[in-house]
Amino acid sequence: MDWQYITGFFDGEGGTHIGYSRAFKAGKYYKTPRLQITMVNTNKSVLEKISSFLRASGIVCGIYHQRQKPPRGTSFSLRITSLEALDQFISHVEPFVIAKADVFRIVKETLAFMKNRHPSKKSRVRWNSNDLAQFDELVCRHATFIKKGRRALTY
Repeated sequence: MDWQYITGFFDGEGGTHIGYSRAFKAGKYYKTPRLQITMVNTNKSVLEKISSFLRASGIVCGIYHQRQKPPRGTSFSLRITSLEALDQFISHVEPFVIAKADVFRIVKETLAFMKNRHPSKKSRVRWNSNDLAQFDELVCRHATFIKKGRRALTY
């Protein structure tokens, strides 16, 4: 396992999501910007090997079972969500990316924005309305679809 393999796998089976998650706390919903890199496959053992390689490199990730409607069957996703882990993953993979080079440019811009606004290691901190508006502008600049009133960018 090496970074070229990880990059090829991501180019073929991976994607990114830039949008929002909602948290309910103290009787109120909070909107939090979210950036995520995902790799999906039906073979869990492949994702476990990639996960082991990433964790050995200091990148925190998790594997999740995805429920699919028939006839697709079972699939699994490896997700990277923490700002620090995303930054590390991008720095290792970016030199080898071919198919998703434009996506990485957008992800890097979004990641830099998120880290500058909230430099803590946690991406899930409360954002004020001005920060959310700026994030929304960033997402709108690159958005490919708008779903259920929430703007999100998915590749």
